[in-house]
Amino acid sequence: MLETLSKTEMTYVNHVVLGCKSRKQIADLINRSAETVSNQLKNIYRKLGINSVAELCQIFYTEIFNLKDQIEIHKKEISKTLLLFSLICISSIFEHQDFLRVRRTRKKDETEFAESADIPSSYTVTVHGK
Repeated sequence: MLETLSKTEMTYVNHVVLGCKSRKQIADLINRSAETVSNQLKNIYRKLGINSVAELCQIFYTEIFNLKDQIEIHKKEISKTLLLFSLICISSIFEHQDFLRVRRTRKKDETEFAESADIPSSYTVTVHGK
């Protein structure tokens, strides 16, 4: 996608992506007005079909580091990894809820046992094996 941009437009892209915070800073660096910088960036966004600096950065780094080809090659592995990670997260949530359910049941059993045995409340009762 970046091949469609001229050298001048690539200069603007480099300044935006590699750290200039504002259009005014870019204008100061390349001796242009802030309005010219704004117009150039609007044209760049239009050419690339994007709307934000984040999208511009994504395109820039994807093309510079050849990530697009690598992502296509490893798409299945990435999908499988994300699915596995999702399943692990979901299972850990359910394990925690199951742990809490067991804990509440044990506490209830301990309380019922203590009440039925007329044990003073100052004593603690621990029931093992349940």
